[in-house]
Amino acid sequence: MKAFLTQSTPESKDGYCLLAAKTLLRQIKELENQIPGVRKNNDIEYVHKLRVASRRLRSALSVFDECFESKLTKKWRKATKNLTRSVGAARDADVQIAFLENYSRTNEEDNAARGLDYIIGLKKARRMAMQSDVLESLDELEGSQILYEISDSCKIITRNDEHDINTLPTYEKAHHQISARLDEMLTFEQFVHNEAAAAKHHELRIAAKRLRYTMEIFSLIYKGGLSDQISLLKRFQDVLGEMHDYDVWVEELRADRPDIPDEARYGVDKLLTYLTEMRKFRYMNFVFLWDDAVANGLFDRIRRLTDVGPPSEILREILLRDKKVAVISDVHGNLDALQAVVSDAKKLGLQIFLNAGDAVGFGIYPSQVVKTLRSAMFLNVIGNVDLEVLEGLRNPELNRNDAAKKFTIEELRPSDVAYLESLPKELRLKVDGTNVLVTHGSPDSVDEHIYPDSPAERLEEIALKASADVIITGHSHMPMKREVGGVIFVNPGSVGRPVDRDSRAEYAVLSFDPIKFEFRKVNYDVEAVANEMRRKGLPETFAQVLLRAVPSNIVKKQEEELQKKEIWKNRSTINEVREIARKYLPDETHADQDRKLALMIFNKTKKLHSLGNEERYWLECATLLHDIGLSRSGRGHHKSSLGIILNDPNLPFTHKERYVIGSIARYHRKALPDKKHFNLRPLSQIEREKIVVLSSILRVADALDYSHKSVVRAVNVKTFPRHIVLECGFSGNHDLEDTSVSKKKELFEKVFMSDLTIVWKRDPR
Repeated sequence: MKAFLTQSTPESKDGYCLLAAKTLLRQIKELENQIPGVRKNNDIEYVHKLRVASRRLRSALSVFDECFESKLTKKWRKATKNLTRSVGAARDADVQIAFLENYSRTNEEDNAARGLDYIIGLKKARRMAMQSDVLESLDELEGSQILYEISDSCKIITRNDEHDINTLPTYEKAHHQISARLDEMLTFEQFVHNEAAAAKHHELRIAAKRLRYTMEIFSLIYKGGLSDQISLLKRFQDVLGEMHDYDVWVEELRADRPDIPDEARYGVDKLLTYLTEMRKFRYMNFVFLWDDAVANGLFDRIRRLTDVGPPSEILREILLRDKKVAVISDVHGNLDALQAVVSDAKKLGLQIFLNAGDAVGFGIYPSQVVKTLRSAMFLNVIGNVDLEVLEGLRNPELNRNDAAKKFTIEELRPSDVAYLESLPKELRLKVDGTNVLVTHGSPDSVDEHIYPDSPAERLEEIALKASADVIITGHSHMPMKREVGGVIFVNPGSVGRPVDRDSRAEYAVLSFDPIKFEFRKVNYDVEAVANEMRRKGLPETFAQVLLRAVPSNIVKKQEEELQKKEIWKNRSTINEVREIARKYLPDETHADQDRKLALMIFNKTKKLHSLGNEERYWLECATLLHDIGLSRSGRGHHKSSLGIILNDPNLPFTHKERYVIGSIARYHRKALPDKKHFNLRPLSQIEREKIVVLSSILRVADALDYSHKSVVRAVNVKTFPRHIVLECGFSGNHDLEDTSVSKKKELFEKVFMSDLTIVWKRDPR
């Protein structure tokens, strides 16, 4: 939704922004109530409450920033942040003074008393000096009219107060905001058992505070108000706050110590020892509290409680109003495809998604997909692969030969696993008298396929038992709509792994009154996902399944056929490669010149590299394809060429050949081969060494046609101990070629451990 400060808002956002307005008005009132007490400075609690109120206001402005004009929220947050900072120092000083005075009353040593009195006096003097800064910040805040601006903006929204805050967008935003804050907090878990990580403990405290404030904002929409979880975070915040206070006080005392009178130093040193001990004691409390929370699944409980979508009456209201939903299935960890589908569906005004299962398996972002599907707008069932992954967690032996499951299990977090375990095998809803059943396979089995050509007798049998007018299934990955016995069977296809030779993401739109299905296909960057699969180390078969949009067994069969044919032995293959290269770059003159020169150099250095006909074929293909990346971008075109060679399904290459030939093309310029590069990782050391040799030859050949004018007519090679001479017969001006070779010969010289010299001989023809 666009940020606004207007009389009306999009209907779907009214409840969410109404919650924003009510929250901010309440927090502004709380903040304003503290200002008179802070000005009088008779009770330190006013400063404390003012700082807390300003922090809560800042947190709410961040949560609800999309409900207001962005330039205004930026200004409001900056003003409240300045207020928090100005009163923060004063509040810290108040806490220190109160602590020192209490500690002083328990002290029974006269020598120590002098030091304590000195420190208390020093702190009170500093606190007194701070009051003018506090008053100045309050004057600046009131003079800026910021609080009036926020209030007026909120009152515009509350004029339309008939809306309910319990809307789908509110639950969706609550889930997103709380989940993000919880993730932020849990990133510091690695530092919990490191007592010396004081700075990280402070950051953890801030993260816990942000999570707590965010949960307080949305607590109204959850049954029970999340009170137990908010109390838990308050305990974390308190103990971490005390640890931080002790750290700060110790640092300040050590900084002040050189200026402390001799008679006061004993008391100060004793105080330092006490503070250090107290910090250690509080740290032990914190670790116990954290370990107890983890052992009892209290963090996962926050996720489960906030995973709860809106009450059924809200969903029913949306369905009755919109009379249409998005239907998806078989995301299989493909986050990019899911995001594309959600974006497309939202453009159509769809708010609710029915998901027929298989959230994970195969794709590279299983955790992120589960996190997305936990949103309030998704109603999910479990799929057979989801169940297999859960079983693989319980019995790792089942994953020994399954790369997809092993990868998925490594990526999933405990909270993701808990959510998958909570999913039902079927979902039923009724809209306008139409009974809808959502399940993954069939009502009888999560593993049963319902195909477009499934026998009508079997579908009739299912229809009789299902007690539904519409049965939505997944599993087969094939878009389908069939009506048997008055029951409509629908499969929306696969979001993340289509099998109909169209790589676009698939889903369907179900409309009620009358019942109608629209099948949709959505573009997304499939090649980018395939390349990321490779970077993650998944088998090339996975990438090819996405790119070709066919089942894995077909990809494997095609690969076996190519390996058996050894097509590199067939010269017609070169013509096939040439035709594909021409599709990307119609002008093949430079590529063909590079091919001729590279093969000349290859043939005449054979005694040095000892490579055979298959390697010569790799080099020939690479020279024809090395510049096809220019069809996409001039910058980094060598990497684009690699990408096309890996991803174009029409190239007649085996998986290994794609990597080898693509790598040779990739290294025809710029960076030298590095074993860390993802395109080299699937290859053996011997294959990598061959790529280096062939790339070095291609670099020199490419340099010899830098002008793209086919200056070089012939190449002869003469070898000497640690020295190679290329005699180049030329016609025309070879200055550009000469300069280019001097820049690109480094790899060639490293490979052959010889200096390379070019001797130019004019061709008399």
